[in-house]
Amino acid sequence: MNNLNEAMKNLREQKLEEELLFEMSSILTKESGLKTKLNLIQNGANRGMRHWARVKVVLNNGNMFPVKVNEKGEIEPFNNSGQYKKLTQGEKELVKEAIKYIKENVKLIMAYWNGLFEEDDLHNILQGRASLEDFLK
Repeated sequence: MNNLNEAMKNLREQKLEEELLFEMSSILTKESGLKTKLNLIQNGANRGMRHWARVKVVLNNGNMFPVKVNEKGEIEPFNNSGQYKKLTQGEKELVKEAIKYIKENVKLIMAYWNGLFEEDDLHNILQGRASLEDFLK
């Protein structure tokens, strides 16, 4: 019975995450300096998602590779995942570059994940028109 409850919980979280994919905000290459864009879910922590924040790295073929990050900037291990193993060397380089950016900007990503500001604010911060510190007070 416990396995069934866990499976149902995981299914609900997966369905919620799929719904939120349509509401993701993008950090554009011109804002990040990366060779690819990153997609973020805004306010995921307050929408019933009980896992680490997700950042989706957009790959050359349009597919997305999920990177899981917590408040400390720790990245959940993924190197042995089947999805990672299927990536081309170029895609693995995009993911590595994105992870470096995520770690350097974990405060921003987590503040967005925690719903401290909206998408317009995210872009204003990234483009230097607003300060993240204003939202962390």
